[in-house]
Amino acid sequence: MIALRHPTHRHPSVTRPMLRTRLSCAALVALASVLGLSQAHAATLAGWDVHALTGGTNAFGASPLAATTTVANLTVGGLTRGSGVGTTGTAAARGWGGSDWATTSAAAAVTAGDVFTFTVAASAGYKVSISGIGRFDYRRSSTGPTTGVLQYQIGSGAFVDAAALSFSSTSSSGASVPAIDLSGVAALQNVPAGTTITFRVVNYAASGAGGTWYLYDTANTTASDLEISGTVSVAGPAVNGSCGTAQGLTFPRVPTVGLCADG
Repeated sequence: MIALRHPTHRHPSVTRPMLRTRLSCAALVALASVLGLSQAHAATLAGWDVHALTGGTNAFGASPLAATTTVANLTVGGLTRGSGVGTTGTAAARGWGGSDWATTSAAAAVTAGDVFTFTVAASAGYKVSISGIGRFDYRRSSTGPTTGVLQYQIGSGAFVDAAALSFSSTSSSGASVPAIDLSGVAALQNVPAGTTITFRVVNYAASGAGGTWYLYDTANTTASDLEISGTVSVAGPAVNGSCGTAQGLTFPRVPTVGLCADG
């Protein structure tokens, strides 16, 4: 803080008060908070709303399907079906997906292309951290896949399992996967520009080739039906602020040197 002892009109024999500056590191922290420089809080990075999809004959939704919600300084790749996902038949309205998830394991589903993917990448000069998937609504038929795995890939590295998925409901109204916390996955934190994060959902254990699975608009609103959260921040290591040589000294006027260092 800066404490000022303001001069007043006094008898000439009274010495004019000196100006004393007290620059503290605590003040730096407070100032950073005021200026919005404190640690970023997790927010929605990307979301997909499938409310407008009409369904019908062979109408399982475009692939890739662009995100309906995105944040600045982040490139988001659309939902993309794997080569093994079927798109022949009558699709449900307000759903994006397909059929033919009838493999018996995640490894077999990957080989068969029974997956869907999407990507995120920070823009130049920024980095991205993934905190979780807060919304994941689905619908499946009685012969659709009962199980899935959420995986991630950093750049061109191997895919890594992040969470097991259960699609237990066969309700025509759809259901929701519980929120998935990814904040503890170190590889998904502070990913720099130029490195793409690919998420892959691997669905399997359908009891019939015609079984369907959708990302589905359970609420029948324009809110996101799949939503990924996290932060996008300026790249570069954090630098602690430090006080200059003027800290705690007394001056006849506000000093212009020896102030606080950047941080």
